[in-house]
Amino acid sequence: MLQIAICDDDKKDLEVIYDCLSNTLFDVEDIQVSRYQSGKELITHLQEDPGGCDLLLLDIGMEPVDGMQAAGYIRDNKLDLDIIFITKSTEYVYQGYQYRAYAYILKEHLKENLPEVLVRYVE
Repeated sequence: MLQIAICDDDKKDLEVIYDCLSNTLFDVEDIQVSRYQSGKELITHLQEDPGGCDLLLLDIGMEPVDGMQAAGYIRDNKLDLDIIFITKSTEYVYQGYQYRAYAYILKEHLKENLPEVLVRYVE
């Protein structure tokens, strides 16, 4: 089973990401998607179930725990999951790769770029 988590504090963006994911991977039978609205909520889940996620679609600009802090927690604790950063700014693109990001997608290009990245990931 492919377990995917989406973490974004903006409900509208969370739904857009979920819809794009669902439309792209509709034919993948064994998939589970979890949604989180804060980095803190995500980290709490990962503490309870460290192996409960294979792929994380992670926003960066969140409060009080941002996406970079969440990625730091993931890498510091050697959790085996891939991260796709989805954000509004190019400001953290290089820092994102310090956390071994699978991809870095700008929200303004989400509908064009996320499907391609997801298909590449699943293949």
